[in-house]
Amino acid sequence: GTSQVRETAVFSGLEITRSQPVRDSGVWVIDVRTGKIVAYLKFTGGVQEIFAVSVLPDSFPDIANEDEKVAYSTFVIPDELVAEAVAPEADWKSTEDYFEAGNGHLNQGDLAQAIECYLQALESDTNYLPARYNLGLAYLKRGDTALAKDVMLEVVRREAGHAEALYTLGRLASEAGDNEAAIGYFTQALNIRPSFEAAQTGLENAVNQSGN
Repeated sequence: GTSQVRETAVFSGLEITRSQPVRDSGVWVIDVRTGKIVAYLKFTGGVQEIFAVSVLPDSFPDIANEDEKVAYSTFVIPDELVAEAVAPEADWKSTEDYFEAGNGHLNQGDLAQAIECYLQALESDTNYLPARYNLGLAYLKRGDTALAKDVMLEVVRREAGHAEALYTLGRLASEAGDNEAAIGYFTQALNIRPSFEAAQTGLENAVNQSGN
């Protein structure tokens, strides 16, 4: 990581501050065996100093701003790499394309096609949680409660604070007659979102059933 070190900063006496009057802020990937730059991300505005660089396993970068015009102008491919760029196939679809298609089928009641689309979205990006959660809903609507439960448990494993998945698990437990588990799931959902009315109603019903 490199920074646009200020001349008044504590590191202003370093050799690089004297030899490089213009210093870029960004992150560079260097092959330590050859000393060659493999890739780089240069910040042209807004970010002047990099304090640390960490490598996160099994993580994928994303752009916070979903505006396509902003996204397309955020990263610059070096000229020497443009020739190596490969255009996607004509029928290529993104993870979001599969997800939105699945939502359309789900809204129309076409559960088989919705499930297929969500599975394709997850094949494209196994970490895409909205597709995983909606896959569980599609299984639930189709009556496959065992599959729905497995999917919701996986959603919660990946995001412990997913109130909707916890609520759904509470519903499934309640319908199976496991009021103790239902109370636990509804309580967790309410701890995350105290105003979750459906979870509150589910909790009250589970408590009443448990008392009976």
